[in-house]
Amino acid sequence: MKRKRNAPAKSNLPVYRDQRLENLPGERWEDVPGLDGYFLVSTLGRIKRQEREVVYPNGGIRIFPEKIILPRVRRTYNKFVRDYRYQLFAFLTVEGRRCYLPIRRLVYYCFVKPFALDDLSVSIVSIKGDGRDIRPDNLEMIPSLARSRRAFDQKRMASSFRAVDIRKGMLASLAVTRRIVSQYDQKGRKVKTFASISDAARVNGIGHARISHVVNELEPTAGGFFWRFGKEKTFNVREFRAKRKQGYTEKRGTKVTQYNAKGNPIASYLSLQEAGKAIKGHWTAISAVIRGKRKTAYGYRWKKGYHNWKIKPLEVER
Repeated sequence: MKRKRNAPAKSNLPVYRDQRLENLPGERWEDVPGLDGYFLVSTLGRIKRQEREVVYPNGGIRIFPEKIILPRVRRTYNKFVRDYRYQLFAFLTVEGRRCYLPIRRLVYYCFVKPFALDDLSVSIVSIKGDGRDIRPDNLEMIPSLARSRRAFDQKRMASSFRAVDIRKGMLASLAVTRRIVSQYDQKGRKVKTFASISDAARVNGIGHARISHVVNELEPTAGGFFWRFGKEKTFNVREFRAKRKQGYTEKRGTKVTQYNAKGNPIASYLSLQEAGKAIKGHWTAISAVIRGKRKTAYGYRWKKGYHNWKIKPLEVER
């Protein structure tokens, strides 16, 4: 049986992993809100980068071809029923600005009904439960505070506290867990203070998780800014960078122990660079010793790692 001329070949990949540029059966496209002319979203939840020309300050020109952008997949484990739920997100970059977009909200906005995309009081959920199937007829809008009740109804959460006012409980929980977060520029000057990470993410168009990683010191910056819990007037950038450099050295540096000619340990260093600086020499000579290329460097013997025991004295050539 011959395939129709414009129909794409069948693929074994799930729709959200299919990067073919041809339209899939029943697929329609609309501009991503706010990124018109740059990106499209389809009724199947696929994201397409449109072809565009970029002219650089030096006069260089680059053509970006059409491309299907693969989404990020967030997998959440449910301990109560012992299975996973999925959500699809897209990170899109336009003129140096990175946008974090939940694809379910985009599909609902473009193909079901427009709404305020930054309105966190409503959630877009998958009717059938599979967050990877985000066709318009499989999506519905519910109040965010009703998500727990929905989990109860689907028997995905223990119902021993069902009689408790869920809305009241959630608001009480938010009052405890919402923490003030402040935004600082590259010189450590405070830009603004927000009531929570969610507020900061919404106002600045930066992913909640990215800001969370920064305030918990897993990443240095998000959106080009430093972020910290609280409302301090300034942020000590120099101290932060020194501390981060020290941490990197402790984690990645080649530890080395310095010995005198008699084989007695003198000092230990976090890295070859630190050792070279301490003796006013260059780390490459010390590296040559621990690799067995030389016996000494700057009159000392060197061993990789931290050691506190004596080694065999260096034999004097006659």
